[in-house]
Amino acid sequence: MTNQSSESKSIFGTLFWIGTYENPQRSLVSLTISLSQPGTLLGTNQTRFQKMIEEQIAQTRISKDVKEFDKKAEQVITLPNGRKAYFSVFGLGPGGSGLIGFSYERDYDLMVMEDFSTEHGARAEEQIKNPVSPTNDLPVIFRQVETFLQKQP
Repeated sequence: MTNQSSESKSIFGTLFWIGTYENPQRSLVSLTISLSQPGTLLGTNQTRFQKMIEEQIAQTRISKDVKEFDKKAEQVITLPNGRKAYFSVFGLGPGGSGLIGFSYERDYDLMVMEDFSTEHGARAEEQIKNPVSPTNDLPVIFRQVETFLQKQP
Protein backbone atom coordinates (compact mmCIF):
# COMPACT_ATOMS: atom_id res chain seq x y z
CA MET A 1 0.00 0.00 0.00
CA THR A 2 1.24 3.48 -0.80
CA ASN A 3 -0.13 6.83 0.30
CA GLN A 4 0.25 10.16 -1.42
CA SER A 5 0.04 13.61 0.07
CA SER A 6 -3.45 15.09 0.28
CA GLU A 7 -1.95 18.09 -1.54
CA SER A 8 -1.54 16.00 -4.70
CA LYS A 9 -3.34 17.40 -7.75
CA SER A 10 -4.02 15.23 -10.76
CA ILE A 11 -6.86 13.18 -12.19
CA PHE A 12 -7.36 12.15 -8.55
CA GLY A 13 -8.32 15.71 -7.60
CA THR A 14 -7.62 16.84 -4.05
CA LEU A 15 -6.95 13.59 -2.25
CA PHE A 16 -8.13 12.52 1.16
CA TRP A 17 -6.51 9.10 0.73
CA ILE A 18 -5.10 6.82 -1.95
CA GLY A 19 -3.84 3.25 -1.75
CA THR A 20 -2.44 0.81 -4.30
CA TYR A 21 -2.68 -2.92 -3.74
CA GLU A 22 -0.60 -5.35 -5.74
CA ASN A 23 1.11 -8.70 -5.43
CA PRO A 24 3.00 -9.28 -8.70
CA GLN A 25 4.09 -12.78 -7.65
CA ARG A 26 0.46 -13.94 -7.45
CA SER A 27 -1.49 -11.69 -9.81
CA LEU A 28 -0.96 -9.43 -12.79
CA VAL A 29 -3.73 -7.14 -11.51
CA SER A 30 -3.24 -4.19 -9.16
CA LEU A 31 -5.93 -1.97 -7.65
CA THR A 32 -5.71 1.70 -6.77
CA ILE A 33 -8.47 3.16 -4.60
CA SER A 34 -8.72 6.90 -4.08
CA LEU A 35 -10.96 9.15 -2.04
CA SER A 36 -10.97 12.80 -3.08
CA GLN A 37 -12.66 15.96 -1.94
CA PRO A 38 -16.11 16.22 -3.51
CA GLY A 39 -16.13 17.70 -6.99
CA THR A 40 -12.36 17.42 -7.52
CA LEU A 41 -11.98 13.94 -9.05
CA LEU A 42 -11.19 14.24 -12.77
CA GLY A 43 -11.19 18.02 -12.34
CA THR A 44 -13.84 19.91 -14.22
CA ASN A 45 -14.35 16.97 -16.58
CA GLN A 46 -16.75 15.00 -14.38
CA THR A 47 -19.86 15.54 -16.49
CA ARG A 48 -17.90 15.13 -19.70
CA PHE A 49 -16.59 11.72 -18.60
CA GLN A 50 -20.06 10.59 -17.53
CA LYS A 51 -21.61 11.64 -20.85
CA MET A 52 -18.76 10.12 -22.85
CA ILE A 53 -19.25 6.74 -21.17
CA GLU A 54 -23.04 6.87 -21.59
CA GLU A 55 -22.64 7.74 -25.29
CA GLN A 56 -20.11 4.94 -25.81
CA ILE A 57 -22.51 2.45 -24.21
CA ALA A 58 -25.35 3.67 -26.46
CA GLN A 59 -23.15 3.28 -29.55
CA THR A 60 -22.08 -0.25 -28.62
CA ARG A 61 -25.71 -1.28 -28.12
CA ILE A 62 -26.63 -0.34 -31.70
CA SER A 63 -23.44 -1.69 -33.26
CA LYS A 64 -23.35 -5.22 -34.63
CA ASP A 65 -19.59 -5.42 -34.10
CA VAL A 66 -19.69 -5.06 -30.32
CA LYS A 67 -16.83 -6.89 -28.71
CA GLU A 68 -17.17 -8.54 -25.31
CA PHE A 69 -14.31 -6.28 -24.17
CA ASP A 70 -16.42 -3.16 -24.81
CA LYS A 71 -19.48 -4.57 -23.03
CA LYS A 72 -17.48 -5.30 -19.90
CA ALA A 73 -15.28 -2.22 -19.95
CA GLU A 74 -17.94 0.45 -20.51
CA GLN A 75 -20.67 0.23 -17.88
CA VAL A 76 -22.91 2.39 -15.71
CA ILE A 77 -24.32 0.69 -12.64
CA THR A 78 -26.61 1.82 -9.87
CA LEU A 79 -25.14 1.26 -6.43
CA PRO A 80 -27.24 0.02 -3.49
CA ASN A 81 -27.39 3.63 -2.20
CA GLY A 82 -29.00 4.74 -5.50
CA ARG A 83 -25.94 6.58 -6.82
CA LYS A 84 -24.44 5.79 -10.21
CA ALA A 85 -20.95 4.47 -10.80
CA TYR A 86 -19.27 4.78 -14.19
CA PHE A 87 -16.73 2.33 -15.63
CA SER A 88 -14.46 2.74 -18.61
CA VAL A 89 -11.12 1.83 -20.15
CA PHE A 90 -8.45 4.14 -18.78
CA GLY A 91 -5.45 2.84 -20.67
CA LEU A 92 -4.75 0.23 -23.29
CA GLY A 93 -1.40 -0.82 -24.63
CA PRO A 94 1.04 -3.63 -25.26
CA GLY A 95 2.17 -3.69 -21.63
CA GLY A 96 -1.31 -4.08 -20.22
CA SER A 97 -4.58 -2.25 -19.81
CA GLY A 98 -6.41 -0.31 -17.18
CA LEU A 99 -10.02 0.09 -16.19
CA ILE A 100 -11.49 2.84 -14.06
CA GLY A 101 -14.64 3.08 -11.97
CA PHE A 102 -15.76 6.31 -10.34
CA SER A 103 -18.69 7.83 -8.52
CA TYR A 104 -19.59 11.24 -7.09
CA GLU A 105 -22.64 12.69 -5.32
CA ARG A 106 -21.54 12.31 -1.71
CA ASP A 107 -19.11 13.90 0.76
CA TYR A 108 -16.21 12.36 -1.22
CA ASP A 109 -15.43 11.27 -4.77
CA LEU A 110 -14.47 7.60 -5.14
CA MET A 111 -12.32 6.07 -7.86
CA VAL A 112 -11.13 2.48 -8.20
CA MET A 113 -8.60 1.68 -10.91
CA GLU A 114 -7.80 -1.86 -12.01
CA ASP A 115 -4.51 -2.25 -13.87
CA PHE A 116 -3.74 -5.41 -15.84
CA SER A 117 -0.01 -5.68 -16.42
CA THR A 118 1.27 -8.31 -18.79
CA GLU A 119 4.86 -7.98 -17.65
CA HIS A 120 5.71 -6.94 -14.08
CA GLY A 121 9.38 -7.30 -14.98
CA ALA A 122 9.03 -10.94 -16.07
CA ARG A 123 11.27 -12.36 -18.79
CA ALA A 124 9.59 -12.66 -22.19
CA GLU A 125 9.16 -16.44 -21.89
CA GLU A 126 7.43 -15.96 -18.51
CA GLN A 127 4.95 -13.35 -19.73
CA ILE A 128 1.39 -14.43 -20.35
CA LYS A 129 0.64 -15.47 -23.89
CA ASN A 130 -2.95 -14.20 -23.99
CA PRO A 131 -3.51 -10.59 -22.88
CA VAL A 132 -5.66 -9.99 -19.83
CA SER A 133 -9.10 -8.66 -20.69
CA PRO A 134 -11.80 -6.95 -18.63
CA THR A 135 -14.17 -8.93 -16.50
CA ASN A 136 -17.14 -7.83 -14.45
CA ASP A 137 -14.92 -7.88 -11.37
CA LEU A 138 -14.32 -4.12 -11.16
CA PRO A 139 -17.99 -3.25 -10.48
CA VAL A 140 -18.07 -5.99 -7.81
CA ILE A 141 -14.93 -4.61 -6.15
CA PHE A 142 -16.28 -1.07 -6.46
CA ARG A 143 -19.50 -2.05 -4.66
CA GLN A 144 -17.47 -3.70 -1.88
CA VAL A 145 -15.36 -0.56 -1.40
CA GLU A 146 -18.48 1.63 -1.42
CA THR A 147 -20.22 -0.61 1.13
CA PHE A 148 -17.15 -0.56 3.39
CA LEU A 149 -16.93 3.24 3.20
CA GLN A 150 -20.60 3.72 4.03
CA LYS A 151 -20.17 1.69 7.22
CA GLN A 152 -17.43 3.99 8.49
CA PRO A 153 -18.35 6.53 11.19
